[in-house]
Amino acid sequence: MSKQSLAHEYLEWTKQKLEEIDATLSALDDLVKTLKSDARTKADAAIVQIRAARDAFKAKVDALRSDIAASKAVADDTYVSLKAEWAEVELAFQDFLAAAAGQANIVKQAVTDRAEAQRKSLHSSLQAIRATASDALDQGRIEADAAISRLAAETEKAAAKLGQVSAAGDDSWKAIKGGLEEITSAYDRTWKKISEAIARIR
Repeated sequence: MSKQSLAHEYLEWTKQKLEEIDATLSALDDLVKTLKSDARTKADAAIVQIRAARDAFKAKVDALRSDIAASKAVADDTYVSLKAEWAEVELAFQDFLAAAAGQANIVKQAVTDRAEAQRKSLHSSLQAIRATASDALDQGRIEADAAISRLAAETEKAAAKLGQVSAAGDDSWKAIKGGLEEITSAYDRTWKKISEAIARIR
């Protein structure tokens, strides 16, 4: 794969992640209002962490865009750096879930909103790929659609598990975290499959 095409994939991935976290933040801003006292304070702090991590991630993305514009190439270490920055967003989201652990309905809604944000950002990126694609992408589209269908099925399974959680005890918290991990893992696998499909037809 050429460095230019690799750079394009990195930028598409970063666009998805920024859309995802913006949608998640919007949902968390509404959810945090329902929390009280110490849980509200911790959840507010987690949201501040998410915003700071998102802003740092965006700054690196902007630097990447200007590097690509200047040189039409990108190094793998830039992507590694972006992934590390994204990990901060993930950790801050986990902090929010921990702060709201006493209210299963808030945690469930946050996880559901996050999964929906992931789905929408993936869908948005796929639409952009489709809009610029030529007939040579037909096979890639079939594979991408199949991957998205698998993601939707896995997300529904995880959401069903989360829907069974009725109390916020330790077992429920583990189930919620497990469901979020399943959704995130499915999302990452799907993104990888889509990237691989596109790379094969370039």
